[in-house]
Amino acid sequence: MKLILLEVSHWHVPLYLGAIAAAGHQVVAVSDRDGTIAGAVAQRFGARTYDDWRRLLTKEQADFAFAFGRHSEMAAIGETLVERGIPFVMEKPCGLTVEEVRHLRNSVESRRLFAAVPLVQSLGPLAALCEEADRHPGPHHVWFRFIAGPPLRYPAAGSGWMLDPRQSGGGCFMNLAGHFIELALRILPGVQRVSARISNAVYGEPIEDYALVTLESPDGGTAVIETGYLYPSGAGRVREVYFSMFGRQGCSVWWGDTGGQASHGEPWREEEFDLNSDPLYPKFVAATLTAFQEGRTPPVGLDAMVRVMEVTEAAYAAGRTRQPAAVDIRGMGGVHA
Repeated sequence: MKLILLEVSHWHVPLYLGAIAAAGHQVVAVSDRDGTIAGAVAQRFGARTYDDWRRLLTKEQADFAFAFGRHSEMAAIGETLVERGIPFVMEKPCGLTVEEVRHLRNSVESRRLFAAVPLVQSLGPLAALCEEADRHPGPHHVWFRFIAGPPLRYPAAGSGWMLDPRQSGGGCFMNLAGHFIELALRILPGVQRVSARISNAVYGEPIEDYALVTLESPDGGTAVIETGYLYPSGAGRVREVYFSMFGRQGCSVWWGDTGGQASHGEPWREEEFDLNSDPLYPKFVAATLTAFQEGRTPPVGLDAMVRVMEVTEAAYAAGRTRQPAAVDIRGMGGVHA
């Protein structure tokens, strides 16, 4: 297959490149407004370089695209790929608003085009725990915490636009929470209310550096999603990750690379457990390209991203008003509730 890589100065791109190279397909062209970064990626694959993704799509023929870029450009990139009939992977959030993402989803479906979104935790051990929980009667109470490094790491990585909410759509919640919203919707049968505390008090940037969001389910379950740009730089670790889930069957509690599970009448079972999301990107690339070549649906598609953005917009609305937002968002869990 002939592949194209669009807007490669996005900080997630290095997590993809090894797997793209290992897949053995031909990368024919690379785009980015930063010519140095585009040139370096293009040189790795012997590809042509463009400083504008529109010009690349005008000049090149491709079988598949990996699309990145500023959040404010994603919807336009996606719609153009659909118009040209090019199947694609697009980094989350695929647009600034749920309406943009919903429109893109509808365009993809109307053309019956393959489109995948790297909500990579769906391929990791947390997804397996969520699926196991869903086999037990609900409700469940789950907590996800993902505290990443400080916001100034984005300008240092060439993505200063991440601190501009007009281009990024938001800070740590928009950027980090999508994976965990998608997992929460695997456990909860739906979401009927969203509450939020969102703050930029620590670093004072235009985007938030901390968010604590609670999703309430009709069956009485809850999901708490806590994200931040607060982990100290140069600490030897790059983030804090925590997950816990409690229900009638018992509990699972995981932090960093260890944790365990307990059931009623049974002793605590401690295990090693890797909550690092970075190794899941190569797994996602391989699974997605295989699914496309075999004519199967993507591991995660735009329909999941629409539901994630529905929760995200409700959380920002609740954060602005300091009042819970009433919603009606379909989940995938709770089949035994």
